[in-house]
This record gives sequence, structure tokens and C-alpha cells, in this order.
Amino acid sequence: MERKFIIFRLEDNFYSLDLKITREIIPCKDIKQLPSMPDFFAGVIHLRGFLLPLIDIKKILQIPQEDKEKRKIIIIAWQKKIFGLLIDDIEDIITIEEENIIPAPALLTSMDKNFLKGGFNINDRIVFILDLEYLFTKYIKKQIKELS
Repeated sequence: MERKFIIFRLEDNFYSLDLKITREIIPCKDIKQLPSMPDFFAGVIHLRGFLLPLIDIKKILQIPQEDKEKRKIIIIAWQKKIFGLLIDDIEDIITIEEENIIPAPALLTSMDKNFLKGGFNINDRIVFILDLEYLFTKYIKKQIKELS
């Protein structure tokens, strides 16, 4: 079975999301900061009459920030929620056969495997698949609960 992914870059690493949940890619501008939020919460943007929360995935994955100027936002619609993920750049949209996806434990040694569903190899580079289920149902809920 084939799956379509959008590949994006965070510094020197490549990550992907299922293309089905991706709505659009927009330039990163006019982010409004909100006080007393976890550091992974970048703020909100106004998009077509809605305020969308922005998640800085680099903060969650502990990837150092280098160039904030040219970042982009992937708008995601997932489980009746719409939000933005801050990324460095879009690399590609590809189709991968399910059997070419490698489970996360086989790929990783030090990074938190829970954030990743697995990955695949394309053009001699490893592309990780983000696990939004874990990210939102476990990690982000826990961080917000600790604030209250």
C-alpha cells in the first residue's frame, strides 16, 4: 500500500507527516506571543478569521534554533484540530510503499523514540515520520497540565 508524505527540514534533519493532514504551507510572519505558555508554544497567528496555535517542533525535539527569519508554517488538520507547525523549509512530497517504512526503534539511539512513528530512506537520507498522536495526547497535554 502506498502512503504520501510531505517532507520538511529542521536544521540538518528531515521529518515527514502524512500528506492527508496537511492543509497548506504559509510564510512565518505576524506571530503573536502569549504570556505564560510552554516554550514549545510559539504563539498564535491570524489566518482567515481564526486564531491558530503554533507549535515549535524544534523546541520539542531539542533541535537548536539557528535561522528564525526564513521559517515556514505547515497548517495541519488533525482529529478536528487545526494548528501550525513551525519548520525550516519544505523539501518534497513523496509516495512511499508501506513496506519501505522502518520502525522507530530500528532508527534511533538517543532521540526520544516516542515522537517518531518510524522513517524511510530516500535519496540517501533518513526521513523521520512524526507521531502526532503521541505529541498531542501525551507530551503537550502533560506540559500544559504541569503549568496549571
